[in-house]
Amino acid sequence: MSGVGIPVDLEAETITTGAVLKGQFWLPYNATQLYYGLTAAGLPITRSTEKRKRGIFNPRLAAYKALEYILDNRGHNGVDCILRAICEAAQIPFSQFHPITELFHLFFTPSSSDGEIIDKLLDGYLNAEASGAIGDPCHLQYSRCNFSLINILTTIL
Repeated sequence: MSGVGIPVDLEAETITTGAVLKGQFWLPYNATQLYYGLTAAGLPITRSTEKRKRGIFNPRLAAYKALEYILDNRGHNGVDCILRAICEAAQIPFSQFHPITELFHLFFTPSSSDGEIIDKLLDGYLNAEASGAIGDPCHLQYSRCNFSLINILTTIL
C-alpha cells in the first residue's frame, strides 16, 4: 500500500488530500495450492489435467480470464471488452515512460508472451492485437462491449 498526500492550508485548519494505491495478494497457505492454483476473488484459477501434465500455465491468460469474469459479473461482455482493450492498446503509442503505462502496455500486449504453445492459448487475444496494429476500428469489431476500458484507464492516469 502506498500513497501520496498533499497538504492544503486553509485559514482555520489544514487538510491533507491525496491518493492511495492498494494491492492485495493471495498467498498459499498450503504447498498443494502452488500445484493446483490459487483462488482470487472467488474465481478458481486452475489448470486442466491435460495442461498440468504438459506443464502449461500462462499467468497472462489467467489474468485475462479473471478480468473477463469480473466484467461479466458487472453486466458487460468480458471477452469482447478485453479484446477491445487489447485492440485499442495496439493503436496507442506508449512512448512516454512511466511505470504505470509500462504495466498497461505489458498487460494489454499479448504478443509479449513467449512460446509457440502460449501463442495457441492466446490466439484470440493475438488476433485482437494484430487488428489494432493495422488500424481496424476496435469499437465496431468488438461491438458487444459498450465502453472502452482503455479510455477509462487513461482518463484515470
